Amino acid sequence: MLPLPPRDRVLALALVHSLDEDGFLRASLQEVGQAAALVPAADPDEMVIALRRVQALDPVGVGARHLAECLQLQLVQRPTAGGPFDLDLAIQIVRDHLPALATRDIASLAQRLQAPREAVQAACDAIRRLDPRPGWRYGTHTAAYVTPDVVVRRQRGQWVATLNPAVMPRVRLHRRYADLYSRCREQGHSELGTHLQEAKWTLRNVEQRFATILSVTRAILQRQHRFLTYGPMAMRPLALREIADAVGAHESTISRVTNNKFMATPRGVFELKYFFSRGLATTSGGECSPTAIRGLIRDLIAAEAKDAPLSDVALADLLARQGLRVARRTVTKYRQQLKIAPAPRRHLAIR
Repeated sequence: MLPLPPRDRVLALALVHSLDEDGFLRASLQEVGQAAALVPAADPDEMVIALRRVQALDPVGVGARHLAECLQLQLVQRPTAGGPFDLDLAIQIVRDHLPALATRDIASLAQRLQAPREAVQAACDAIRRLDPRPGWRYGTHTAAYVTPDVVVRRQRGQWVATLNPAVMPRVRLHRRYADLYSRCREQGHSELGTHLQEAKWTLRNVEQRFATILSVTRAILQRQHRFLTYGPMAMRPLALREIADAVGAHESTISRVTNNKFMATPRGVFELKYFFSRGLATTSGGECSPTAIRGLIRDLIAAEAKDAPLSDVALADLLARQGLRVARRTVTKYRQQLKIAPAPRRHLAIR
């Protein structure tokens, strides 16, 4: 809709086509100018002008080359969005102090900027209302949904697994052709009999594949039913060999069966591999699943004092008191897997 000369329009379109799904320009202006293949080639000043034209379009913040520029574009183009604040102060924070903004350390930030804490707080609140990914709503990315292979329900106090009809192929022999091939085989046409036998093998293999998935799932349920009843704290260590021995198959078969196969339960949808883990020794001589330890860490952090969050060392000490000897670095790894911030950041988040 912009009335641009042909050359300027080509450069602007080249920039638009170079944006990623978040609306950012990750390529350099020089690379985009070369890709436009204009004669004469676009000079740096032309590329800067074309970029400014793209950055003036909706959604606000699109065409930025990095996060600071994206937020600054939104502040400049919509300075009063969300309430009053010091625009110059907000721009300075975005341009020079994004790491401090991420840690929510308002006191330190106010000291660096030599500004009142209330003004810094208002500017930070305004920045957090901005969109760090202005193009994601307009992208073509679609969410990949998981279709479970097995559905688990509780019936009469027992956990029961059934195959999901939606994933089972609807394949069967056509009886008329099967009878025809069978008669022709008896009349000396052996190649037709071979085709019929291969069709029967295909059906048998499909049935065997899903029967194996169901058998493996039921064997897992027998050993992990407490997880479905009580949650991650009740997960027990489980090895592939244990399930292989239970269903009479090789470990490699169990590994293939559980790969990218999912179970739908009242607690959510889980890959079958989720239920396998190596045991960690406890002081009582038993074993505990890493999943159970992660669940315990989540509960400990949820119950911590808000003004005194637990460090990873403190979490390791609390686990040791419960008979679980877990190294501090292991606690850190499990906390990161739970996507929980470290203690200093959890403390700053409530200030």
